[in-house]
Amino acid sequence: MAFLKNVKRLNCIDLLVSGYIVVTFFYILIFFQKVPGAGYHILFRLFLLALILALPLMDKYINKPLPHFLRIAYPLIILSFFYSETDALNNVFFQNLDYHFARMDSVLFGFQPSLAFYNKFPGKFFSEVMNFGYFSYYFLIAAYTIIIYVKNRKEFIKTVFLITCSFLIFYLVFSVLPVSGPQYFFEPPHNQIADSGIFRKLVRFVEFIGERPTAAFPSSHVGIVLILIMMAGRDHLSSWWWLIPVFILLSFSTVYIKAHYAVDVIGGIISAPIVLACSKYIYTILKRYELTLKTRTDYAEGCDC
Repeated sequence: MAFLKNVKRLNCIDLLVSGYIVVTFFYILIFFQKVPGAGYHILFRLFLLALILALPLMDKYINKPLPHFLRIAYPLIILSFFYSETDALNNVFFQNLDYHFARMDSVLFGFQPSLAFYNKFPGKFFSEVMNFGYFSYYFLIAAYTIIIYVKNRKEFIKTVFLITCSFLIFYLVFSVLPVSGPQYFFEPPHNQIADSGIFRKLVRFVEFIGERPTAAFPSSHVGIVLILIMMAGRDHLSSWWWLIPVFILLSFSTVYIKAHYAVDVIGGIISAPIVLACSKYIYTILKRYELTLKTRTDYAEGCDC
């Protein structure tokens, strides 16, 4: 009975993450023999699901800004785990598809943009600017959620939901579409760029701890930042305009550092409004379901019969 009460007190973000865990759980279970480390991924999901189901027990004790922020924004912290494991999930239906995406770049542009761009501008200063553009992606997500929490707390849950849901939709695509990107497809030294400075080191550090040969198409870097721009317009943030030059810089940088093919960037731009629209639709459904669950729980707790 206590377990059911906990389930009914989950918010829409909890329901979203739990839903992703359950869907991918059955995906791994069905294709158990084709997923490397399948047992580990299943245990990880059971552990996460148990933690999420326990979260409502903490709600009544959370009355300070930082714990409240973390209670809502926790999915943004665990997204890196979901991202990395797409490398284990994405060889069920297809083997590596990089050859086809590299060929599309050649057909569209007559050359390989990911190779030609760096060769044309190999200078350290230009390289640092590109690496700054790529690394700014991580800063933007954190900064945007904090700004919304401070300026418009009523929209905070919806904002975190839409960002999280957009990521998870991209991850579902990555889980069935094995494209690793130029840095993994091309042979050395063509898949590398020289060290240039602090931002190159930061990018390499992020790649070392979390990058895997996965998730190249469509570019979630490009897609998520474009989604942030569209959401910033919705939230009427006065400073949203500065996201546009950063978005342009980031779009070029993903190709420059060989993380993506040019078609990945195009795919990210095209998919962003579709992914955001799907996320909004899912939010409407789960928010309505959350309110229904809480109404029934409040009624049952207040009923003397």
